[in-house]
Amino acid sequence: MEKNIYNPITSDPPTIDRDFPAAMKPLIIDSYGSKLNGIIYLAPGSGPHPTAILLHGFPGNERNLDLAQAIRRAGWNAVYFNYRGSWGSEGNYLLQHTVEDTLVVLEFLRSKRATDFRIDPKTIALIGHSMGGSCAFAVAIQEASVQYVASLAGANWGAIARLVKNDPVAFENIATRLKGAASPLTGFNSQKFLNDLITNHDQYDVKTNAEILATKVVLMVGGSRDETTTLDMHYWPMLQALQEENASQLTHQVFDDDHSFSSHRIALARLVISWLKEQYQRVSTRV
Repeated sequence: MEKNIYNPITSDPPTIDRDFPAAMKPLIIDSYGSKLNGIIYLAPGSGPHPTAILLHGFPGNERNLDLAQAIRRAGWNAVYFNYRGSWGSEGNYLLQHTVEDTLVVLEFLRSKRATDFRIDPKTIALIGHSMGGSCAFAVAIQEASVQYVASLAGANWGAIARLVKNDPVAFENIATRLKGAASPLTGFNSQKFLNDLITNHDQYDVKTNAEILATKVVLMVGGSRDETTTLDMHYWPMLQALQEENASQLTHQVFDDDHSFSSHRIALARLVISWLKEQYQRVSTRV
């Protein structure tokens, strides 16, 4: 009889490590004088453990915490936090703050202040949904040490910047849509958000920075029925830009689903965990 293989997607861990059990701990991280609210899902075992940072979108209704739980069952720590000005974190919500805050959290997890969390500082992945996918790419562009980055229904900031820069009607339409969704955000100004994007789009644009991202380990996931970050405007142009730079560590998949992958949560978890495990095993083998 074959021995049952533990499946972190559908099963609880078969044993409990009494000395280093799985746990959930609150995180309060200072970012430029404002306190960010976060949590870390600690994987069982003495570690050190690879760690995934989950980046939420705009405004962040889909937090993907089911992925966090599955990632932990697969042996990774999972970190979730709210950017400045979002969902109770202090400060004001600005586009640039999402990138700055992610860099701050990344630095915290690699510091001695996070020693108790049993983190492998050399293996930290960024997994972003929607605007969080754009943020993950932007951080990976700026921070050479970030090697693992996943975009789930990620927004193509470069395309949005080019659209609104020379089209006042498109600018106002998108600004109105953003304002209508911004109730969980503090200090949000849709015009300022878009002007920030226009001014700084070069540091966010996947097309402009595809050569850098092509050296990373990248996962891209899209939804064929996504009406928020549509395939034609967002997913396909970013994928094409990476492929044109001969990205050799690129995994990509499109689900027949909406913006939140509402009908493919198990399939999405399976894909994300398979990607994480494959890359981590590849690095471990090299070492």
